[in-house]
Amino acid sequence: MTRATGVVQHPREWRWCGYDEVTGARSRNLALDRSKLLELTEAASLEEFARNHEAMIDEAIASGALQRQPEWTEAIGVGSREFVTGIAEENRFRDRSRFEVAELGSGAWTVSEAEAAYGQFSTPKIARKARNQAASEG
Repeated sequence: MTRATGVVQHPREWRWCGYDEVTGARSRNLALDRSKLLELTEAASLEEFARNHEAMIDEAIASGALQRQPEWTEAIGVGSREFVTGIAEENRFRDRSRFEVAELGSGAWTVSEAEAAYGQFSTPKIARKARNQAASEG
């Protein structure tokens, strides 16, 4: 779910979130392994998944359950280990030591930029504040 709460009423209105990718509205420059998504959710098709995802989002909005989900919001790729390793490889122009690959469970993996990668650009106080805020939101 996008954290642009108050800026937009629904994630479909925030073009910088993954909503279009998850629902199939975007098909270029994907960071999500849709095949793995369908396998893990046991959805028969992307269209079925999109309908279920839309209903889940509508329910979350209606109930006020708008918490941050770091496994999605902090990842640059989610899917099979092979898929996320490919995402890291495609971004090899960056310092590869900055990527962390982690298993979510049930065969799903994420690739994220390592927190330490930001240390050279931010003061310890700023990094600590960001970690504390993320912990309180999550």
